[in-house]
Amino acid sequence: MTLLSVRDITDSVSILEVPAVAGLMECRALPELQARITALDNSSRAFIDTFGLETRAAAISLRYRRPEHPRLVKRVFERSAIEPHLLSSWRHLADRPLAADKIAELAGRLCGRAVGYAASRMQTHPDPSGRMTVYAPRAQQNSWPHLIMAAESACNCPINSALAAFCIFVVCHPLRDGNGRVGRSLIHGGLARAGLISAPVLPLAPAFLGRGPQIGEVMAAFSATGQWSIALDWAAEVLAEACELAEAVSRLPASADQ
Repeated sequence: MTLLSVRDITDSVSILEVPAVAGLMECRALPELQARITALDNSSRAFIDTFGLETRAAAISLRYRRPEHPRLVKRVFERSAIEPHLLSSWRHLADRPLAADKIAELAGRLCGRAVGYAASRMQTHPDPSGRMTVYAPRAQQNSWPHLIMAAESACNCPINSALAAFCIFVVCHPLRDGNGRVGRSLIHGGLARAGLISAPVLPLAPAFLGRGPQIGEVMAAFSATGQWSIALDWAAEVLAEACELAEAVSRLPASADQ
């Protein structure tokens, strides 16, 4: 990942910003998806059923669903199981307000090394056309916990609220590494704050990684137009796919030790 300072930004660079959270009030509620997620939590035995969930879901995705970007889905197998880290940080993920230092600690565990927040430079990456995308200006990068809580207050749908936390964190991109993993973890945190789940019952990584660079395109359009529906409708589709994968995992035969 390339790092640019503010003075290095040229016309070949697009800057992402988090739109005003007031727009969240216009997004449609998602009661069917909410009921589906609640059912997954009700049928889960937390520690037993969620451990290794993303690994099993990735295997199902690769074998039966043929994701658009299988190479990215395979990253799930290269990383340590995420569920123990989420469960150990569950209280902090569900905190209101979120504590930036505790989220940084979670990022370090997810990445297997100390990560920390970006210091003074803005993180960038090239899109398929070679154009550089600069994540949110420093003021927004630093205020991501406040933005997430403001979005939660403005939102009338707990699913949209949780997905908004993901979108805000990805656009702010405050960490030196692990922004995607932490952003997905914040979806679980938002659902936990809303009382919908009590454990990480959704295999989010296989669903999101299977979409590959779509996320960059969606976040760019979201930032440019200020329309939350662009980001949330897309993220809701991915969340529904995660539900499908979780349901598929739940139909696997129980192992002998269970």
